[in-house]
Amino acid sequence: MEKKEGLELIADLLEQNTKRLEIIQILEERDVPTSSAYRWHLEAYKEHESWGKEPNKKESQILLDKKLALDCLRDQLNKALAEDETEKIVSLSSELLKAHKTARSF
Repeated sequence: MEKKEGLELIADLLEQNTKRLEIIQILEERDVPTSSAYRWHLEAYKEHESWGKEPNKKESQILLDKKLALDCLRDQLNKALAEDETEKIVSLSSELLKAHKTARSF
């Protein structure tokens, strides 16, 4: 799948309020590497969020980045839970807690 086609698909899925993890899984099923899927999602998400709004200010971009980072960790944790990977669950849970504390501090 080409990037342009992927971004269009993601935009359509975002309009349908599809969750990010589901979007990533759909892209992976279409042979898009996981890292590319997350990058494409971020790009499409930023575009989607800016539709009909004023350009993002620096503070709102920081909040968006924090939310995205926490959502990414949460998605990875949910995937580990679904696959019953105990070591990953413990590790990701710890990382998520640390990330929450860090996100609050700035």
